[in-house]
Amino acid sequence: MQSALDCTGKCDCCHKLQRQLDVINARLSSLKEVYENALKTSLKASLQPDILTAVTAAGVVITNKLQPQLKAVRKTAGDAFLEAVENTKKQRLLEIEARGTRETATRAERNTAV
Repeated sequence: MQSALDCTGKCDCCHKLQRQLDVINARLSSLKEVYENALKTSLKASLQPDILTAVTAAGVVITNKLQPQLKAVRKTAGDAFLEAVENTKKQRLLEIEARGTRETATRAERNTAV
């Protein structure tokens, strides 16, 4: 062991050892990258269901909180629709009445002309 300490990198065995260390370090750095990518992919895959669950839960909470406003909007929309239907009926009746008035006026004109 003392001879190894006294060598201080001047012999062939030290160069051989250094080459082996360099190879090991290169392998370690490539493995580190592979494991980091695998870890990132694994974490992403494991968290994804949690993210979907959180989004779904948030949607449910928002829907529950907005339920009164949604009911009010539905009622207002329904009332507006019924009013539009009623106004359409009234307009059709007025058109029919106007047509009838024109026909009556035409008959009266014909009668006075005769």
